[in-house]
Amino acid sequence: MADLDMRIIGKSARDALHIGLGLYNVVREQIGMLEKDVTDTYVELVTRGAAEQSGTAVQLRGLLDESLEKIERIREHESEQPAVELSNV
Repeated sequence: MADLDMRIIGKSARDALHIGLGLYNVVREQIGMLEKDVTDTYVELVTRGAAEQSGTAVQLRGLLDESLEKIERIREHESEQPAVELSNV
């Protein structure tokens, strides 16, 4: 009877291990496929957006370019300023 119980426990332990390994592999594969889908969708959306030439799209690109140029000028201006030491007041 004890041998039978140990065989059942051993089989259950192996089954649990195999379920865990199988689940790990399935999840890993699913994550890989999801990652590929997200990457493919991102590339497709970027390509479609880049091809968009409507007036709104052109205007938005212009606004973005202007904003980035202003940010760069501010950064350059700040880097040219001397460092100010703060003392305890």
